[in-house]
Amino acid sequence: MTWNGPMAGDGSPTVFKTVAFPTTIYGNGATIALSASSAPARFFYVPNGSTLTLDWLTLSGGVSQGANGANAPANGASSAPGGAYSGLGGAVFNVGGFTATYVTFSGNQAIGGNGGCGINAGTSGGGGAGIGGAVYSASASLSISGSTFVGNSATGGYSAAYGACSYTSGTAGGGGGGWGGSGAFDNQSGSTGVGSDGQYGGGGGGETFLVSNSGGNGGFGGGAGSPNKAPGEFGGAAAQYGFSGGVGAGLGGALFVEFTGGSGLVQVANSTFTNNFAHGGDANYNGSPDGGQGAGGAVFVHNGTLSLIADTLSGNSASGGNTSLSSNKQNGGNAQGGNIYVHSGATLILGQSIVTGGTVTAGTSGNGNAGTAIDPDIHAAMTSKGYNLVSTRGDSIGYVGADLADGTTANLAALASNGGPTQTMVPQAGSAAIDAVPTGFCDTPVDQRNDPRPFGPACDIGSIEVNDIIFRDGFDGY
Repeated sequence: MTWNGPMAGDGSPTVFKTVAFPTTIYGNGATIALSASSAPARFFYVPNGSTLTLDWLTLSGGVSQGANGANAPANGASSAPGGAYSGLGGAVFNVGGFTATYVTFSGNQAIGGNGGCGINAGTSGGGGAGIGGAVYSASASLSISGSTFVGNSATGGYSAAYGACSYTSGTAGGGGGGWGGSGAFDNQSGSTGVGSDGQYGGGGGGETFLVSNSGGNGGFGGGAGSPNKAPGEFGGAAAQYGFSGGVGAGLGGALFVEFTGGSGLVQVANSTFTNNFAHGGDANYNGSPDGGQGAGGAVFVHNGTLSLIADTLSGNSASGGNTSLSSNKQNGGNAQGGNIYVHSGATLILGQSIVTGGTVTAGTSGNGNAGTAIDPDIHAAMTSKGYNLVSTRGDSIGYVGADLADGTTANLAALASNGGPTQTMVPQAGSAAIDAVPTGFCDTPVDQRNDPRPFGPACDIGSIEVNDIIFRDGFDGY
């Protein structure tokens, strides 16, 4: 079905909300899509204590767009704008339990909100982060198998340009958007307040020029609220001149995973990730700040442990935000982990998987320094289960003797319908992935199409087992 109606809710409306008991949807190949003319909304929110199971379904065009920070009041020239909210999980936001089998996630977006506008030239709140283009999961219960993530994206928000917004009456600083920080204020009658810090991926509250050091720090992926305040670890620094807040980061173009307590299964198996991207927010106006960072074009693991078993990740990208104007010496954003980024303290378990063809692009600068770009395939200290094909190891560590050599090419065909309920990328004749896993080490008994492993003397690396099965759809299940 296609959803064309208005979206009710808060800064990131949700089309369906999981109730507080197990919910299962068998799609039988159906597509749930948001049209381009719809207001932005994600599909599912899975609250704590709830579970959602999806089977044989396509989710396309979902958008989580973080709320913008509030603008500074029109008659409060000494008050500052608010920081922005982060966009989290364009298709699914999970803090309960989420299982996806034979699901296609296509063209979903997580977009950070924009910082509020200031009444004075060069003032704005910090932008929010875009986190988990298709799925954001903060739970110890996440299981995805037989699924494809294609064309999803996470993009950081920017800090608003002076004069581009309308202003309301008042003297207090602009409110933060959700987890964004509120702006500083000075009513010139002895009452002042500093901008609050952005929480998690939110931007810091903006600074008023009458109160020094009054902006807020950015949250994890959010931009700083003022030049003397710190951005989040991946957000952009504020402008060096004036009081423009920093822009947000883009983290996990398809999937962002974290959890800090509990035990359970957090695993993706027999699945394909391709053409997903993470892009740091751009800063393209006078008084602009540094560009935001882009990390984990397909997958970002923030904390906890994620297992990737018999997966194929190919052609995903991360890029830093650009600062195109030349008026100030601001810097382009950094890019890391074109396919996968694993944060320090998090754990990635990788087994029998293909990670290849990722790209990283540094943000450009009109009159400052370009960003840096490292690790096109994987930025991680990981635990290898062996028999992985990672084409460009870069700075990643943790490989074992059974992994294929650095520089090995996968020789994959383009994403296509190759049988089964989801599209896949098949290793071509002569690929090093074929028959590379001894039968005693095959961790999955079937491939992404539900075809048996092995076919031949050994199993293949990645989500597909190359075979000569002719009849499948309508004869052999899906």
